[in-house]
Amino acid sequence: MKRKRQDTPEAHYNRGVMLQQRGENDGAIEAYTQALRLNPFFAKAYNNRALAYLAKHDHNRALSDNNKAIELDPQDANAHYNRARLFYFYKGDTAHALSDFDKAIELNPQFAQAHYHRGLIHYSNNDLERAITDFDQALQSDPQLAQAYYNRAIAYADQERYAQAIADYDQVIELNPKHAGAYLLRGMVYVELDDKPSAIHDIQTAIDLDLEISLRQNAIGLLGQLKLQMQE
Repeated sequence: MKRKRQDTPEAHYNRGVMLQQRGENDGAIEAYTQALRLNPFFAKAYNNRALAYLAKHDHNRALSDNNKAIELDPQDANAHYNRARLFYFYKGDTAHALSDFDKAIELNPQFAQAHYHRGLIHYSNNDLERAITDFDQALQSDPQLAQAYYNRAIAYADQERYAQAIADYDQVIELNPKHAGAYLLRGMVYVELDDKPSAIHDIQTAIDLDLEISLRQNAIGLLGQLKLQMQE
């Protein structure tokens, strides 16, 4: 008997995509599961169901589905990228994350987010040059990626390349004028350069932009010290 049109793998998959876009992850998981019941080799359904499981913090099921998606389609850069993010952010396994980011970039050299996240790993390993190179590559592919400018600025500041750090913080603020972290860290660079008026302006702006609580008290204290030094 001919299968009803709405009972095809593609129909269930498309329904899953729609539900996932609305944040209805339980419904999306059910739809992808129905797609896989009809087509157990549907790699994209495994990949998307993995993302839905991840949104529900079910990391083990997400990893299982990521693994199956890659087994079925090892040339899918997105599947490697998604598994890498799971390893990095939720499993704390930077070695496996780095391997998957490498593969995603090998398959898609213009994959901005893969370069960006691999750069974060290199930075955490204190490999600043490789981190900067990856942030460079990310920005070549996506010049609007504010977080790549932000993290490259941090790496530049660590190397005492202050002019380049300021230029990158400028870019972050141009893209997101309410980025409190960029104002704060640009202010810290101005402190290193002994440019107190610029430092005071940026640190005050960071505080006014509702800087996160963990940084706020230290920023207020530093601001007070700088103002006192200006009065001497």
